Amino acid sequence: MPGLSNVSQARAARAFIRLGGEDRQTKKNYRMIRMPNGTLLVLPSGTLKRGLLLAQIKRAGLTPEQFEEAL
Repeated sequence: MPGLSNVSQARAARAFIRLGGEDRQTKKNYRMIRMPNGTLLVLPSGTLKRGLLLAQIKRAGLTPEQFEEAL
């Protein structure tokens, strides 16, 4: 987890898609990713800070290590 820091919306979305997520509709500046466990992740535009990123990783049912590998 020491390597996990702020990540752009585009990089985070690509990582979640690599991990089985499906890109859904976009609303204004938000990007929505449907994960295989049924969770809908909403990623705001710009840079995702570490706390929000960790919360989204947990909601997706992933570990930070799995997410880092997908980056």
